[in-house]
Amino acid sequence: MCEDFSRNGASVAFPGEPDSGRHAVSRSAWPAIIVLALGASCFVTSELLPASLLSPIAEGLNVSEGVAGQAISVTAFFAVLGSLFASTFTGMLDRRLVVMICILMAVLGAVSVALAPNYYAMLTGRALFGLALGVFWATSASIILRLARPHHVPLALSLMFGAIPIAMTITVPVASALAALWGWRSAFFLIAGLGTMFLLLLAVVLPPLPAHRRANIVGVLRLPMREGIPVAMLALFLVFAGKFSLFAYVRPFLEGEFGHQSSAIVTMLFVFGVANLAGTSVSSFMIRHDLTTTLSLSSLVVSLSAIGLVLFSGSIWKIGMLIAFWGFSVGCIPPAWTTWMTRKLEDDAENAGCLQFSVMQLAIAAGVVSGGVGIEQFGRSGPYILGAIFLISAAILIRWKLSRPEMPVSRTMPQSHQTVCEARAEELG
Repeated sequence: MCEDFSRNGASVAFPGEPDSGRHAVSRSAWPAIIVLALGASCFVTSELLPASLLSPIAEGLNVSEGVAGQAISVTAFFAVLGSLFASTFTGMLDRRLVVMICILMAVLGAVSVALAPNYYAMLTGRALFGLALGVFWATSASIILRLARPHHVPLALSLMFGAIPIAMTITVPVASALAALWGWRSAFFLIAGLGTMFLLLLAVVLPPLPAHRRANIVGVLRLPMREGIPVAMLALFLVFAGKFSLFAYVRPFLEGEFGHQSSAIVTMLFVFGVANLAGTSVSSFMIRHDLTTTLSLSSLVVSLSAIGLVLFSGSIWKIGMLIAFWGFSVGCIPPAWTTWMTRKLEDDAENAGCLQFSVMQLAIAAGVVSGGVGIEQFGRSGPYILGAIFLISAAILIRWKLSRPEMPVSRTMPQSHQTVCEARAEELG
C-alpha cells in the first residue's frame, strides 16, 4: 500500500511504492509542478548569473575579474555540501517546508549579493545560495515523482527541466542589459523578486509532502568503487571543469572583443542561449544513434570552439558562429552524461544522480578557479586555453577508455528510478 496525503484536492503517492488504486495526483497538483519548474529555472539562472556580469561585479567590488569569478566556485562548493548532506540538514521535515526554506535562502542570498558592501559579503551571500541550491536539487526530483501520476512523470520532468535552458536564454541577456542600465546589483534584485514570487505561489499550490525515509550517503560513496565509474567520473569532471572555465569568463572575453558595447555582448549571450536550447532539444537523437560518440564529440567541438575564439578574434560573424557551435555542443553534454549514468548504474539510479551532481559541482568550482588563474596570468584568453585542454583531455579519455553501457535504460529500469537520476543532472544544461 502507498501512503497518501492530500491538500486542495491533490493526493500524493510515494515513488517506488505500489499504487493503491487511487490517482497519484489530481489536476490541482499541476500548478505546483509548473511553479516548481519555474523555481528550478530561477535557481539555475541565479547560479550562473555572475558569469554574464563578471566585469561589472569586479569593477563594483574593486577586485580583479579572476577573483570575482570565484562567486561561482563558492556557490558550487557549498552546493556539493548541501546535496551530500541534504538528509542531515532536512531530517524528517515535510518536503514542502524544505523547498520553501531553500527558496527563502536563495532569496536572502540574492539580496545579500545585491547589497554586498565588499567582496567577502558577496561570497557569504553566494555560499548561502549554494547550500540552498544543493538541498533543492537533492529533493526536487523526488517531489516531482510524488506529485505526478506515473504515466505523467516524463511530462512533469520535461516541464521542469525544459524550462531551464529557456529561462537562461531569456534571463542572462536581460540581466546583462539591466546591468548596463542600472548596475549589476539590479540583476540580483530581479532574481530576489522572482524568487519571492515563486515562494508565495508554492505556499499556495504545493501540497504537504511528509518525509518517509532518509537518503543514504554511504550508497553514494560506494558507487566510485564499481567498475568503470572512476574513469567516467574523471571524464565528467574534466568536461564540466572545461565547460565552466570557458563560460564563467565569457563576459571579459566578449568585452575584449567588443569593448563595453552592451548590445553586442547581450546579442552574443542570446546566441549562446538559443544554440544551447537547440542542442538540448536534438541531443536525444544523437544519443540514440551513438552515445559514446556524442559524449566525446560534444566535448571536442566545445574545445575547438574555444581555440577558434582565441585564434580568430576580431570578426563579429566568426565569433557569433563559434559561440553558436559552443552553445549547441554544450547543450548536448548533460543529457548524454545522464543517459550514460542511468544505463551504467540502472540498479542504483538515485544515488547515481547524487554522485553525478556532486562531481559536476566540484568540477564547476575547479573550472572557475583554474579559469581565474588563467585570466590573471595569461589575460582574457587564458581561461579558454585551459578550458580547451580540459575538454580535449576528456574527449580522448571518453573515446578510448570509457566503457559502453549495453542495455537501454527503458528495458531494465523502473521509470521512477530513471527519471530521478535524469532530473538531478539536467540542472547545468
